[in-house]
Amino acid sequence: MAVWHWMYDHPHTTPHELNEATVQIAKDIWNRYYAPVFHKNDVVLLGVYSHMIDSFLYLPDYPIGHLIAFQIEEQMKSPARSVRSLNAWRRWAGSHQIYGWSTPPGIL
Repeated sequence: MAVWHWMYDHPHTTPHELNEATVQIAKDIWNRYYAPVFHKNDVVLLGVYSHMIDSFLYLPDYPIGHLIAFQIEEQMKSPARSVRSLNAWRRWAGSHQIYGWSTPPGIL
């Protein structure tokens, strides 16, 4: 997120400047949170996520996915609730297109 803040603050940046800023931000975050645990400073490992630049929702999707998984797990703890949830999903999926494909009859 710090890289995105930096990019918004520097809208006319060059790729080289973005690279330098990303490396520095990675070092700063590492030194603040990880160096006290691992006893090593200026590690740039956190800067290797280059796909965070062109796939801007990639990293925020992780916590969203964890929240969804938690909700599904909680819903499935009770056998009665899991059957109701499965039946509700079958009703929904049978009447909707999923990823542009119609659900074939008899599948759900």
